[in-house]
Amino acid sequence: MTSSDERKLSRGSGPSIEFETRDRRGRRIDSLSVPEKQVEALLRAVAATGGTHLSSIDMYGDTVFSHEKCVFAQAECVAALPLLRDEQARKGAEDICRVVSIVGADPKLSLVVVGN
Repeated sequence: MTSSDERKLSRGSGPSIEFETRDRRGRRIDSLSVPEKQVEALLRAVAATGGTHLSSIDMYGDTVFSHEKCVFAQAECVAALPLLRDEQARKGAEDICRVVSIVGADPKLSLVVVGN
């Protein structure tokens, strides 16, 4: 197992998806690791509310969200959270929504989602 694989499994319940906050030069500012199952739960909730921005996350590749896209994705997060009944899924979704909000509030940032 490579160190990258160990990092992705380190949070417990299976593989994780990385949410990386980056500056305009592409330098990583911060990183959040969320179990894949929790990301999938959020994406199902977003789909149920008709959201389209967060649904573009590629679970097996990299997805880049600009500041502008995060502004719209914030509303999707707010709409999706009440649909999540599982405590762990809700915690993961809240963490993701917090990162989306940070990037949405700062035009100098972008969000890179690193899939498995």
